[in-house]
Amino acid sequence: MKKMVLALIAAIMCISLSAQTNVIFPKEGSVNVCKISVKSPMGNQIMYSKESAATEDGFIIYKVESYKDLADASPIQSSTIKYKIGDKGYSVALKDAMKDQLAQIGDMEIIEISGDLELPVSMQVGDVYPDASMKLKGNVQGMDMEITMAIKNRKIEAKENIETPAGKFDCYKFSQLIVTEVMGQEVATSIDAWYANGIGCVKQSVNTMGGMVTNTTELIEIK
Repeated sequence: MKKMVLALIAAIMCISLSAQTNVIFPKEGSVNVCKISVKSPMGNQIMYSKESAATEDGFIIYKVESYKDLADASPIQSSTIKYKIGDKGYSVALKDAMKDQLAQIGDMEIIEISGDLELPVSMQVGDVYPDASMKLKGNVQGMDMEITMAIKNRKIEAKENIETPAGKFDCYKFSQLIVTEVMGQEVATSIDAWYANGIGCVKQSVNTMGGMVTNTTELIEIK
């Protein structure tokens, strides 16, 4: 059961990697290279990601490729999310934002969904963004179960100066909370991400199960 919950959390962490031509996505034509440090009861792990974004027919196509080592020719995992460009920001249906991650969990069916995942064109301290939620049912590791996930408390908390291996950046701190319930067991995951204008996400900190599982992402290079 614990391994299944940890696997679900790993999938949820991937949605936090979504988002960044403005403050949110990597600059079009560039690639953001990040180092990801994961700590959990299943062991510690270092990974890398290459993130890019392109505009196409009224959408932002956001792509993330994950690597065990930057010298590897092929990624171990690739995810593409298509955000609709609106007057005030970007949006994607939650089921589309998580389609690649949900496929890894098991044979799951969405039975209830509310709200799209919305992202801003620009950020101001104090801005608040809509919640989103989803309920699924299906078979995971031989067990029939329901999973409920709510993404809430999405807000810009502060402007902060952040230093990463790629340099120093003036950033907006964007925080959100993901609450997942599996077979009566509730798991809270807090996510803090720092975004710099014209660059995207330069740092992200994910904390879940009271610190049992943590994920820290830092920008190390812009290509």
